[in-house]
Amino acid sequence: MQRNWILAASALALVAACNVVSLTGDGMTAFEGPGYSPSAGLTAEPADGEHFVLAATHLELADGADDLFAERADGVQAVLDADPPGLVGYAVRKNFFTRDGYYTMSVWESEEAMYGFVATDAHVAAMSDVDRIGGGRVTHWNVTASELPPQWDPTIARLMKSDEAY
Repeated sequence: MQRNWILAASALALVAACNVVSLTGDGMTAFEGPGYSPSAGLTAEPADGEHFVLAATHLELADGADDLFAERADGVQAVLDADPPGLVGYAVRKNFFTRDGYYTMSVWESEEAMYGFVATDAHVAAMSDVDRIGGGRVTHWNVTASELPPQWDPTIARLMKSDEAY
């Protein structure tokens, strides 16, 4: 239960951060970060030499939670802009035509790096409001370099099969 709450709060923090990042006309940011860019490709190495960790989230905002959600964005975005240790890249997807909410995916060099981000002050502050902001799903799994950059359709399909809801 504790792990699910921490991952759920991660979803909130990443979505909040992506709220201030420019979404394209189709409601998506490009997958990129300190270890991956669309032009250079993958430049990061997995900590174990074999697997990265892909974290995927879905967050539906509660009615009236938009302002509180937006308040948490600046601190988390500052952490992401500082290239936290082990971050390979991240992206967000928002469907503007439904109340389907936000999806995020982030890739980390290790599970430890992912949880290191979760423990940052800005992320902890965002976690404190997760119950008031909304609910959704969260999960993570190992991926290889050949699976990067992650693609939205298979990521969302696997996420929606997850029992880890918040």
